[in-house]
Amino acid sequence: MITLDRMDLADCFTPEDIVNEIFRQCPTLMPPIPVCEIAKATGIKDIIERDLASIGGMLVADEEKNTGIILHHTSGPIGRKRFTIGHELGHFLLLHHGANQSCLASNIKEGSSASSNAKAETEANEFAQRLLMPDSFVASSINSSLPDIELLCDISITFGVSFEAMSNKCALSSNYPFALVYSHKGIVRYCWRNRNLFTPKIPLKRGDRLPDSSQAIRFSQNEDSISHIQSVDPSCWLEPGNDHISLEEQTFTQKDGYQVTLLRIKESTG
Repeated sequence: MITLDRMDLADCFTPEDIVNEIFRQCPTLMPPIPVCEIAKATGIKDIIERDLASIGGMLVADEEKNTGIILHHTSGPIGRKRFTIGHELGHFLLLHHGANQSCLASNIKEGSSASSNAKAETEANEFAQRLLMPDSFVASSINSSLPDIELLCDISITFGVSFEAMSNKCALSSNYPFALVYSHKGIVRYCWRNRNLFTPKIPLKRGDRLPDSSQAIRFSQNEDSISHIQSVDPSCWLEPGNDHISLEEQTFTQKDGYQVTLLRIKESTG
């Protein structure tokens, strides 16, 4: 059973400080982080699934935020639901946030730091990310093996979060240079990389077509299919001037034509 001292948590004012205090009080926590148990240990009396239409999650609490309830949408994968609960718990524990929150699904961002213009939504996202995907745990998981799609899938299952959220976190936490290109039916959604490690730029932007010579554009559209890793000409994906780089790609096809392509830099063979 998890117990938490709310007085000590009340002395913390940022998402990072609150999450650090939770782990200080509960040093044996391991993935998947029991977000529902943590919420109830802080004063959340109930967590309810409900059809909320475009609302992703809600917090209803008393004015002093001694107690409250969290509501989240009935549809969606378990990772999304867990993140939404973490997001609303962030609103509850960040004392400068209002006691009652209705959060649009579009503002509950699992996979990046981007959010709406509302600072409170950004902070709640940061809290959920830090709680469910602790930096040290993620780093030790991703750095245990050479990164590939299968490893990212395994880590996301272990942590109980979405593949996209965990993959983006791993790209930032890994000590190996890899990038991710997200697309839908052959059209780029966005690219994600650790710019300190994966230094070459990927000259693709939202709305661009995937490169014609890429594995991704040719790969099967069967749901949950993962390609083999193969070498690819760096000019396929990278800006000019990177011919010296040895590049590999692997593609994961998900539901409804959504894909993610992992780009991995190898040591140059000369």
